[in-house]
Amino acid sequence: MDKMEEKYSGSSLDGPADIFDRITEKEAKMKNYLCVGYDEGARIGHQTNNYFSFLLICNFYNLIPVYSPFSGRSSHFEHVLSFNTMHSLNYENKSSININSADDILNQKNEGILYRLDLGKNSSIFNQLLKPVPKKDSIFKLYQQHKETLSSKYYEKNPYKENKNLIVHIRRGDAVGMESRILGVEYFHGIVKKIFENDGEYNLYIASEPNLEDVSIFKEFNPTILTHKTDTETFYHMVNADVVVGSPSGFSHLSYILGRGEYYRSPKDWFYYDKDVKIAYK
Repeated sequence: MDKMEEKYSGSSLDGPADIFDRITEKEAKMKNYLCVGYDEGARIGHQTNNYFSFLLICNFYNLIPVYSPFSGRSSHFEHVLSFNTMHSLNYENKSSININSADDILNQKNEGILYRLDLGKNSSIFNQLLKPVPKKDSIFKLYQQHKETLSSKYYEKNPYKENKNLIVHIRRGDAVGMESRILGVEYFHGIVKKIFENDGEYNLYIASEPNLEDVSIFKEFNPTILTHKTDTETFYHMVNADVVVGSPSGFSHLSYILGRGEYYRSPKDWFYYDKDVKIAYK
């Protein structure tokens, strides 16, 4: 048994050797670990944004990120995204110490502690840890790293048979009652019309939940309606499209992070984007 394994024998970690065998040289210089549990009620866009924020926290506080799979209503995205392949450490049901306040990390003098934070119950602690982290520049580096490493996996699932494909993501469903995040179909129609006028015709696809209101406003563009598709099928359409018109939605933002085409963000959007991304005004 080497010194690192011996140091953690008998600790709260269950079977540490197989974890530490996978620590990189950089991580071996760090002292403690962080694993977050996602809000099981959150959809994949929300959980993904928490995932990237978790990586920023680990980098800022010099913690080793221990990967935890997506959960609840987004657990089926785990095999789709393959984010776990970006980590040398996976959670794998290891026991841990729950964080009760940000001070548990900030004032910790001991080493070898695996912290776990349940975002469904303690999002305020997560936000407290995230507050001083300089996000804007760092998060684009994370996006680029994930795109370069994983993009070929998504492109293998390209559902398009032709070129020049434009997809519009019209958020509904979980946004009902959150009017500040909802944009009417007239808004998206105006964006599509301007793109067709400026860039020529595209094969138009409309992605939304099944309860989307009347989309006959788009009939002049002969669209393909994807409201019957699953969210994973819609994801493959969005990341492989030549142009995406997004909603103020974490799912739209996910397609920006991992997609291959041009992206038009909503003026109501609050997520981080590269400075070159287009803001979609009518």
